Amino acid sequence: MVLELILVFTFIASIAGILGGLVLILKEEFTKRFSIYFVSFAAGALLATAFLDLLPEGIALVSDIQFGLLLVLAGVVLFFVIEKLLIWSHCHGNECDIHHESRPYVLMVGDTVHNFIDGIIVAASFLVSVPLGMVTAIAIFFHEIPQEMGDFGTMLHMGLSRKKTILFNLVSAAFSFIGAILTFFFAPLVQGLLGFVVMIAAGNLMYIAIADLIPELHHERNTKKAITQIIFMLLGIVIIWGLSIFLAE
Repeated sequence: MVLELILVFTFIASIAGILGGLVLILKEEFTKRFSIYFVSFAAGALLATAFLDLLPEGIALVSDIQFGLLLVLAGVVLFFVIEKLLIWSHCHGNECDIHHESRPYVLMVGDTVHNFIDGIIVAASFLVSVPLGMVTAIAIFFHEIPQEMGDFGTMLHMGLSRKKTILFNLVSAAFSFIGAILTFFFAPLVQGLLGFVVMIAAGNLMYIAIADLIPELHHERNTKKAITQIIFMLLGIVIIWGLSIFLAE
């Protein structure tokens, strides 16, 4: 039963996020107008999941608050390093040391690694508890929508066809299942490490929200739109908080 739930919610977390990219293709004007609000919502959902779900569960599993918080910090640094390693192109002004034609493939590699890690996080959360797994998967899903919009938009801008863009993203998203299935079947080996995984996963979600999503929101200078962004971020927090309370009952 747990494996079935892991597979279903891994699908929700990763594959369904491709819907965001399809929205970009079908409704480009809609995407340009509202994507920043999806980003705001996703940032709130990820932060709420990290602080309200993963952190409490992780601290309970490692039974040492200071050590647990050190693992969260390690998670933030780890994913900073991973992201640095995946940034193939290093630009100085207008000069970049990677050919334009290679960038879609570099983007696909980075996205594949990211989806693989998402699968591990979803499966590990379910191994701790079903409610935690559900909330974590839903939060990742909300993050995947704006991310997939960005990936689709970037690949199309780089000259890939729509068909090849969709295929690339489907292949990349499929790796979330590999991460989830490997985590489930090797659960006996990692059972004692679940606390470590959960705390590092919390650091991962914090890093994505704070380093990748929130900086995008600071580009908005229109007061009305900025206030709307704040509302959507708070909405993401409230919904995840509400789901946490509802699923825990």
